[in-house]
Amino acid sequence: MNVDGLKTKWPMVPGQRTVTHLPQNPTAATQSIIGCTRRPWSRNEISLYASSSGATDDKAAFKLPCANYVAPTPKGGDKLTDDEGVVWTILGTVLELEGSFLRCTCIGAKT
Repeated sequence: MNVDGLKTKWPMVPGQRTVTHLPQNPTAATQSIIGCTRRPWSRNEISLYASSSGATDDKAAFKLPCANYVAPTPKGGDKLTDDEGVVWTILGTVLELEGSFLRCTCIGAKT
């Protein structure tokens, strides 16, 4: 099997995870979003959100594929629960790559 066949059979990227979006609106349904990635905060995110987070908070940015979720779009104040059960509070969101991904800058309480 060639490389293209492998990509078709297993379209996974190392580090992908599933997160659950928990909107602030109590009438909106929660939804699982597959194909997400997580990384530490960038320098820009540190300068933007440092005052919103405490020294004891974990800090991460999640990249959510827009094609894998339905309305409502995640926004500041909503929660994401990752596949390890950690609950993250979204501080801000940015649409990236011409609308392909939504970057959510989050904090989570250290355990």
